[in-house]
Amino acid sequence: MRRLFTRERGGLQGDITRDQFNDLIAPLVKRTLLACRRALKDAGVEADEVLEVVMVGGSTRVPLVRERVGEFFGRTPLTSIDPDKVVAVGAAIQADILVGNKPDSEMLLLDVIPLSLGLETHGRSGGESHSTQHHHSGGGARKEFTTFKDGQTAMSIHVMQGRTRTGAGLPFTGRFALRGIPALPAAGRTFASPSRSMLTVCLASRRWKNRPAWSRPSR
Repeated sequence: MRRLFTRERGGLQGDITRDQFNDLIAPLVKRTLLACRRALKDAGVEADEVLEVVMVGGSTRVPLVRERVGEFFGRTPLTSIDPDKVVAVGAAIQADILVGNKPDSEMLLLDVIPLSLGLETHGRSGGESHSTQHHHSGGGARKEFTTFKDGQTAMSIHVMQGRTRTGAGLPFTGRFALRGIPALPAAGRTFASPSRSMLTVCLASRRWKNRPAWSRPSR
C-alpha cells in the first residue's frame, strides 16, 4: 500500500506490510465477530450448526477476515461466490421467483425488522418510549395507547428505533403531527409493517376508522 489519506493532510507516502495491516484492522475484525455472535443468538443456533458461510462484500477478500471467520464458525468460508456480486445474485434469484418463473421453488425470503421500533409518548413522568415491534420480528404489530388528556384533538407522534425506557438518545425514524382527532377519551395508535418493506403508522379509535398517517421505506 503506497498511499494513505488522512483528514489532516492530503496523504502520505510509505509502505505497509501485511502484518502491519492485520494489526490495524484487527479491532474492526473483532467487532465483526461480535456481530456474528449476536446474529447466532438472535437466530437461536450455535456456530457449529451453520452449514456454510457465505462472504459478502469486498472486504471479505482480506485473508485475516476469512481466517478469523473460519475460526469462529469452525469451517472454511465459501470462496466460490464473488463477494462483490453475491447480493445482486440473491436479488436476481428472488426476482425470478416473484415473477413466477420458479413456481415450485422452496426458497423463501422473509422481511424482518432489523431494529426495534416504537413510539415516544408523553406520560405523567415525561417522555416515555414504548417498543411496539421487536427487532428480527416479521409482519405487523399493534399497540394501543390513550391520549394524554380527555378531549384531546391533536397529537405529535415520534417513531423511534431502538429500545430504552425513555426516548432519550434514540434516533428518530420519523415524526408527524395529527390534527382533527375526535374529542374522545382515548385513541389508538397502530404500527403496520407490510411485506413490501414499507413502515406505516396508523391511528384508530372506536368511532374513527383506521387512517394511514405516515409511511416511509424500511431500511
